[in-house]
Amino acid sequence: MALPWGWPGAAMLSMTTAEDILSSLQESPGKWLVTLGVAVPAFYCLYSRLKTRSPHKSSRTVPPGTVILHQFPRGPFAPSVSPFPVKLETYLRLAKIPYVTETDLNVSSKGKMPWMEFNGEAVADSHQCISHLNRKLGIDLNKGLDPAQRAVARTIQMMCEDHLYWCVAIFRWVLDREKKVIRKAFSQVNSLILWLISRKVREASLAQGMGRHSKEEIKEFLVGDLQALADYLGDKKFMMSDEVTEVDCCVFSFVCQFVYQQKDEDLQGLVEERFPSLYKYCERVKELVWPDWDDICAGRETRLSGN
Repeated sequence: MALPWGWPGAAMLSMTTAEDILSSLQESPGKWLVTLGVAVPAFYCLYSRLKTRSPHKSSRTVPPGTVILHQFPRGPFAPSVSPFPVKLETYLRLAKIPYVTETDLNVSSKGKMPWMEFNGEAVADSHQCISHLNRKLGIDLNKGLDPAQRAVARTIQMMCEDHLYWCVAIFRWVLDREKKVIRKAFSQVNSLILWLISRKVREASLAQGMGRHSKEEIKEFLVGDLQALADYLGDKKFMMSDEVTEVDCCVFSFVCQFVYQQKDEDLQGLVEERFPSLYKYCERVKELVWPDWDDICAGRETRLSGN
């Protein structure tokens, strides 16, 4: 979900807590009626245009064949608060594709993160980025898989991205009223903006269907997905075999959110306690691909991230 930084009225909404907003509303109700009367329609127009906006390309000059990776700001406990940038960056590292990182809120033409520039061409969506690079560079991390294994790998990816994703999004944006994970990742974003985004996530989850379930039911779905991943992993080092494949980029990007990022009373410690094989798997991928994990989470780009 992209955040609307740079909106002209942002200075009027610089308060960082709901309590501050309520206090100000009591003191100067007329001012806030005007402010909200302008802000809410403006944000609505801004969000409605995200799908068709043109992203700002980087001003950096990079060698041919180098990816410019656009993604959310780092951290706090994983390279990104979203699994999709982690997925794409893990792929870039496994495929040994040179890249540089731009951490900002400059979303793609589809209103999404991450996106990339490659040889002057902008490509949106993590899956499309990977497919584009596979075609252009002749890369196939799945070359050791037979057709049946490839089908299973695709099914696992779809479960993570189209089912498990919604469980995580709802827990973070809707069920967690304090927005613990989100506030740590976007500490400078004020409460009104977070509320507006939360509302949009809730509306999207209702349209998708997951948001119509209770908290207990959503957690049951979430645990079921993790159980399926753990069952299929079994005693293997990686999801499909003892060799890392493309689906590991996706699975790792989701599991690491639970292991390192999810600091709340509902999901913290879930993987370690109930799915130790997934926890060891996550640590294994992290050690293989992310030796600079701590630096990256702290916002210090490294040689591996092209900086």
